[in-house]
Amino acid sequence: MYFAKAGEHNTQEALRIAAEEAEKRGIRHLVVASTWGDTGLKAGKLLQGKGIALCVVSHNTGFSKEGEQEFDQAKRSQIEKLGGRVYTGTMVLRNLGTGIRSLQSYSQQDLVANTLRMLGQGMKVCVEIVAMAADAGQSPVRT
Repeated sequence: MYFAKAGEHNTQEALRIAAEEAEKRGIRHLVVASTWGDTGLKAGKLLQGKGIALCVVSHNTGFSKEGEQEFDQAKRSQIEKLGGRVYTGTMVLRNLGTGIRSLQSYSQQDLVANTLRMLGQGMKVCVEIVAMAADAGQSPVRT
């Protein structure tokens, strides 16, 4: 699905499409990004009773302000009551600098992130959160 303009006004429709396609294709695990918990809660409500496991990936603690977690704890509890899991961990594209030290004029983590952004910000986020969830054992990986 292509939305003409990016924004949270597309969230509910994007989640509806994802849930519908997951059901059609027999996909039993869905991973969504959620900074404050709004998207995660919408996904939890939408997937309730559908037999699709939900993993909501949040920003790491300290993402915007040292020691602070942006994800709303009340929404975390609601998501968990709906059967979803919330994963908060290190963002996998953050430490690419150690692997690409020779690039002095360009932020190393931005190299991969901006390459993925060529396919859209949403695609970059999808790759990142699925890698995070799989790395943490929150979602099965098929080879």
